[in-house]
Amino acid sequence: MVLLDLLMPRVGGVAVLRWMRTQPRLAKVPVAVISARPQASGTQVASAFRDQVIGVLPKPFDIDRVLALLEDHCGVPEQPAA
Repeated sequence: MVLLDLLMPRVGGVAVLRWMRTQPRLAKVPVAVISARPQASGTQVASAFRDQVIGVLPKPFDIDRVLALLEDHCGVPEQPAA
């Protein structure tokens, strides 16, 4: 699974995601989008969803939500509570 930031300095996350989807070895890799300003990047998020994003995580992201995405999309079993 890839955690992809939408707001990167040189290349936007949506552009990276579109490129990934053209690469045979990366096309099926699950991608979750992270963003410091999800409310300000609604257009980017909508565009990213069209490119098969499995979820959107606002920064700072909740580790439990990341683990849930891993379990749901990568087959990683949930760790028992300590």
